[in-house]
Amino acid sequence: MNKLFKEFRSSLKDIVAEEATDLFLFRPVSFVFTKFLVKLPVTPNQVSFMSMIAGIISGIFFSFGDKKSFIYGGLFYLLCHIFDLIDGMIARLKKNGTPLGRIIDGWVDYITSVAVFIGLYIGFLKGKFDLPFGALIITIAAGASMILHSVIIDYYRQQYLSSSTGRNKTISEDYRKFQRRFHYIKSRRGNYIEKLLLFVYLGYTKVQVTGTRDKAKVLIKKNTKASKILLVFWNMIGVSTHRFFLILGVLLYQPMIFFFYVIVFCNVLLLVLYPIQWKVDKREDPVSDRSE
Repeated sequence: MNKLFKEFRSSLKDIVAEEATDLFLFRPVSFVFTKFLVKLPVTPNQVSFMSMIAGIISGIFFSFGDKKSFIYGGLFYLLCHIFDLIDGMIARLKKNGTPLGRIIDGWVDYITSVAVFIGLYIGFLKGKFDLPFGALIITIAAGASMILHSVIIDYYRQQYLSSSTGRNKTISEDYRKFQRRFHYIKSRRGNYIEKLLLFVYLGYTKVQVTGTRDKAKVLIKKNTKASKILLVFWNMIGVSTHRFFLILGVLLYQPMIFFFYVIVFCNVLLLVLYPIQWKVDKREDPVSDRSE
């Protein structure tokens, strides 16, 4: 049992960076599947593709708008999220993850989200839902909120992981590395899929680099306490928690559960956390660290 627990821990990121819904619900289930798949010649990218297929199918079911279809759509979306976790767990256990694989995983998330929200919008038009402000506005508001939350939490999570592991690798450095790769293959023939993936990834990362203050160096001893506590709260608006409430809402045929969470609760929490995080970042400015 102890060996199994250690293997489960090795398949995770830093515990603090894990959302509660993942740590106590989704990842234990995913780990069961991972234990089986890790013995097979299955790559993380292949699992990412399975996640995308499940996500698209969920969007198709949502588009029918009836209660039964929403249940099926919710179950496929649950399967989509489990596969989305499995690809990373396999990569960590097999130690065969690649930077391109991380981009592919991000692309799968984009495609899945588009399919799901289009499906939900069509389903809202067909079904009998009492949605404030109408189906289009509330769907766009939820989608835009999810994008905003994902960009912000990805930034702070990566900054914490970089400092806690001692690598001190910032998002700007990550951006420059992929930018060099993109410039290298841009003028060459072939690699069209990689070019497209890199182009979109660079656009997404640039939003994080220009929209938030990046650190060149972060001292672990200064970053750990305050950033760790804040990250626990940031995780409450993470992607997995978004998906948990979406799955809950569609399975109960009560989508307002999800909309209230993502549009109201998450944005209020963001407005509370952001100024606190800004003060913490300012206090932990690496410029002052170099003078000590």
